[in-house]
Amino acid sequence: MTTSDFIQLLDESPDALLTFRVPGGRAVPYGYHITEIMNVQINSVDCGGRADAYSRQVVQLWNGSGASEQLTAGKARSIFKRVHAVRPLLVDSEIFFEWGDDRTQTATWSVERVEVEDGTVRVDLQVRQPVCKPSLEIASACCGSATERSVSTKACC
Repeated sequence: MTTSDFIQLLDESPDALLTFRVPGGRAVPYGYHITEIMNVQINSVDCGGRADAYSRQVVQLWNGSGASEQLTAGKARSIFKRVHAVRPLLVDSEIFFEWGDDRTQTATWSVERVEVEDGTVRVDLQVRQPVCKPSLEIASACCGSATERSVSTKACC
């Protein structure tokens, strides 16, 4: 999901409660808030020596202590507007959410699916497993001769 897709979702249901759920059905606890929105620029080189550059939007969620109200989509939207006025959001980039607590290790979560029902926008999150990018492209591999690559595209160097 891109940042602009997420913002549009917030715009469509401003009065809805905004909730997040991690695998296993556990919800980010009541009273959380958005503490930081980060523009992350990634410049990388994969195991095949190919350079890549991309960006992502990361929204950090914080477990508030004693918060009296749950975050609505409209309130979240106002935070995004405030941030955008100071530092433009990466609206075309994929959006991720960073969260963890004493029971769930802090991780950067991607959006698995979103459901809007009964006055709630529920965002189901997942952690993506690392992947060898060259192994995803059968036509090229990260090392070895063409013969070696055709034998196995799963292993890199």
